[in-house]
Amino acid sequence: MAVITLDGIAVPGNATLDLTKVKAGTTITFAGTTTFGFAEANYDLIKVGGINITITAEASAIIDGNGQAWWDGQGTNGGITKPDYFLRASELLGQSTIENLYIQDYLTHCFQVKNSAGLVIENVILNNTAGNAPNNRLHGLPAAHNTDGFDIGSSNDIMIRNSTVLNQDDCVAVTSGNKITVDGMYCDGGHGLSISSVGGKSNNIVTNIIFENSQILNSQNGARIKTNSRTTGFIAK
Repeated sequence: MAVITLDGIAVPGNATLDLTKVKAGTTITFAGTTTFGFAEANYDLIKVGGINITITAEASAIIDGNGQAWWDGQGTNGGITKPDYFLRASELLGQSTIENLYIQDYLTHCFQVKNSAGLVIENVILNNTAGNAPNNRLHGLPAAHNTDGFDIGSSNDIMIRNSTVLNQDDCVAVTSGNKITVDGMYCDGGHGLSISSVGGKSNNIVTNIIFENSQILNSQNGARIKTNSRTTGFIAK
């Protein structure tokens, strides 16, 4: 089993911390403070993938997304060109785990989980509260926008549990997939737990989704289903 420690990594702007080509069974540990430089471009900041991969962190580790450099109140709807996702987890298979991460000030959507199966995400804190304040690009509106915590699509047998999301958009959003459980979440400041948005995508089937044992505070919704108009999809237990 391979072990990789990333200690105090500084990722330049318009560069990707690519962790998709590690050997099966690898454990990757973040240590110190991981930082990201600014670039006005749409690119991936972190990519992870593989079989039986563990992504974890030391107790004092911070992953700092430097969101203040991009925040303009528009998110991915316009304004400064910016990355769509902070961390893309694609084709994480087998019994992979993402755990014990502390991520702050991510710029737009944080996690995208796609084409994965058997993944467990637990004990993760996403703290985007700094984005509630306006900055010099705005006039009294929150600087951060489109800051979903976890977006899940085209994935099966996914567990997200015992995690915290402090943000300005969906805490968890499931757009497609089967057997996805969200348990023990603490969500504050966003749009709640969502099956959304369904319709108009390459995969519009959402089945066997469980939201349970979670707290949703200061949010626009508790749990909801959101669909796109003039499209089709299938949502079922």
